[in-house]
Amino acid sequence: MKKLQLLGLFVIAMIFFGTTNVTAQEVGLQLYSLRNQFKEDIPSTLKLINDWGITVLEGGDSYGMPEEEFKGLLAKNNLKVVSIGAGFNDLANATGAGCKEGQKLWCYLCDVCMDPPRWQQF
Repeated sequence: MKKLQLLGLFVIAMIFFGTTNVTAQEVGLQLYSLRNQFKEDIPSTLKLINDWGITVLEGGDSYGMPEEEFKGLLAKNNLKVVSIGAGFNDLANATGAGCKEGQKLWCYLCDVCMDPPRWQQF
């Protein structure tokens, strides 16, 4: 009887998972991953990211382009910077410089690296 119950549960699970769309979280991209492409052509690189279907980014640099122009290209390509990386020292000395840069690009997450002396312990 237990084998029949297990088989029934297995069949129900197969039907459920076989007909249900299971989706993962939204895929994002760290702009630094394409640093070499940005050196050559910023507008084309942002368009390429959009063509890949990616809309969520971790930023940190405008690659020498004026900030307002870079933000315009992000908007044109339907891209939004949701996070930015900042060094521990940026926050430890109370300037928050890294996160202030992120606010300029409308991001709402700040990825902070570990305290340099502490990461050396690992």
